[in-house]
Amino acid sequence: MKHGPIGFSLHARARMAQRSITLREVMIVVKGGRRVAEAAPAGASPRWRYSGAVDGRRITVIAVDEPDALVVITAY
Repeated sequence: MKHGPIGFSLHARARMAQRSITLREVMIVVKGGRRVAEAAPAGASPRWRYSGAVDGRRITVIAVDEPDALVVITAY
């Protein structure tokens, strides 16, 4: 896992609100969940899929490595 700051895109925040996923849940999954490489468009920053369970709920987070932070782009 990339260490350092974690940011959230506007899209991620909207989807999290829509799906009742909290910042705490996302942080737990990113810090302790399973990380798998995700397909990214040519020339784009690497994308990662994190999967984990929080309080019995399965959550998936898609994030992209940017130079200064790991940015969450969606969660479901």
